[in-house]
Amino acid sequence: MTLEDMWNELKGRIAPDSQIQTWTHDKGYGEEKFIVVAVKGGFVHVVAPGDEKAQKIPDQDFAKVLGVWNDYVDGKLPPAKLRDQTKFPAHVVSILHSLEKAP
Repeated sequence: MTLEDMWNELKGRIAPDSQIQTWTHDKGYGEEKFIVVAVKGGFVHVVAPGDEKAQKIPDQDFAKVLGVWNDYVDGKLPPAKLRDQTKFPAHVVSILHSLEKAP
């Protein structure tokens, strides 16, 4: 999946205020959820329940993680290494996984 494909899919399939359950390859689904507030201006705006301020995740973070995505989901890339790609690994991975698993 290219960044453009992912971005178009994200805008088309994740409505504002959608809840996303956290997911990692090594642990599966977690108990925490966060809300995708908006996808605009080259950023995904997310907020965790109880937080007042949204975090802005740049599209380039998604591009970097997409570059290592197959290695990550195949277990060849340790989760800690995703921090080299983004400051928001839990959010980026969970969003990508939700797109991959959505019908």
